Amino acid sequence: MKFEIIKGLDYTFYLVIKQDGSTTVLPLIPADTARVLLSESGGGSKVAIDWVDMTQDDPENGKFIGVFSAEQTKTLETSIGFKEDGYPTLATYQVAFDTNTAEQGNKVYVIDEAYVKDVGI
Repeated sequence: MKFEIIKGLDYTFYLVIKQDGSTTVLPLIPADTARVLLSESGGGSKVAIDWVDMTQDDPENGKFIGVFSAEQTKTLETSIGFKEDGYPTLATYQVAFDTNTAEQGNKVYVIDEAYVKDVGI
């Protein structure tokens, strides 16, 4: 999965919960929750966007929706310098999803690489 956030725009994303060890979706009940955190990659990760609650988008198909607001994404770094060859070193973030479902309990899913693009907005 690739996370590519556009700096200064709302970023909408989805999370689909699957049954353990299966590709079958896990239907959600109203009490099931999810939230997401964006932090800088590396040891001692600094929080870039603090926990954002996700909402159920399609409960029958195990689907949550989340949004990082334009206000939140405009503060993200796109590069952290340049390599010797002159190409930029991209700022890398990590995405953590914290889910709590009646059937699976509390689980955390991590995406190790998320990038931010600056398109001049």
